[in-house]
Amino acid sequence: MSRSRPRSIARGSCGTLAAIAMLCAVTARVEGAAQDAQDATVPTLRTVRLVAEASGGATTVVLEANGPLPAPLTGALDGPPRIYLDLNGVRPGPAVRLAEAGTLVLRARVALHSANPVSTRVVLDLSQPSPYRIDSSGRAQGRLIIVLGGAPAAAASSAPGPARTRPPAPATPSTSSPGSPPAPQRGTSAAYTWVAQVAAALGRLQALRPVLASIDRRAEQPSGDLAAAAAEFDAVARILASIRVPASQEATQGLLLRTCALGARASRMRLDSTQTGDSASGWNAASAAAGALMMLDSASTDLGYSAPK
Repeated sequence: MSRSRPRSIARGSCGTLAAIAMLCAVTARVEGAAQDAQDATVPTLRTVRLVAEASGGATTVVLEANGPLPAPLTGALDGPPRIYLDLNGVRPGPAVRLAEAGTLVLRARVALHSANPVSTRVVLDLSQPSPYRIDSSGRAQGRLIIVLGGAPAAAASSAPGPARTRPPAPATPSTSSPGSPPAPQRGTSAAYTWVAQVAAALGRLQALRPVLASIDRRAEQPSGDLAAAAAEFDAVARILASIRVPASQEATQGLLLRTCALGARASRMRLDSTQTGDSASGWNAASAAAGALMMLDSASTDLGYSAPK
């Protein structure tokens, strides 16, 4: 009796373990099927190609996906000149075909800009600043067309499709001098207090601009500087998160926090690229840095900050 009892317990334990293993396997298959079904509904960017250059003074780049595309969030940056498009709800394909080099469009970069929610960023590196417009008429068929040049700069801002929106700048002109943190703008007392509180944080972010610009250019950076920059972005984000934000400044606060998140991500990805030699991490870092610079510029404009020349 004493010998058979342990065997019974052992057989019972084995049966329980087998049942747990089977349940885990079934759960994994169900979750995998659910994820596959979700992924199947997310359009994938397949192609970014240069189809025409110097045709009527314009250059055309076509983006193609395997499903309907959203209205892109677009913008232009300098140093070096480039245009970016953020496609929310779209993921990059495993082997996106990039535009061939041209006279105006030197290179196209495609990277996952955000994993949750999913978003893909396309950056067109240019040989010189150029006006552009977006033809969104083929979005339902998975096609976007970027037309560069061939139109005055004013036409670029009136491109079809939703333009990038920016929160309105403070009504009262800024009295800050170039390169100084913004002077608090008169308005509601809550907004006035908030601007005064974030001035120091904005100054710290502006001090990190050279690091972001260097990452964006894929220039060499000491590992210690990159690690310190990531830590500084995190520290500024904690300060901003601790400040009570009036409703009128929530959009600008969001820009500042996004600057911190993208800046920290860019610094860490560039550090990873430096340590491992992974060029993909370097390009992803450059895209994140470009986004951080764009967010920082927008927030600075909203707050009346004038960067030093």
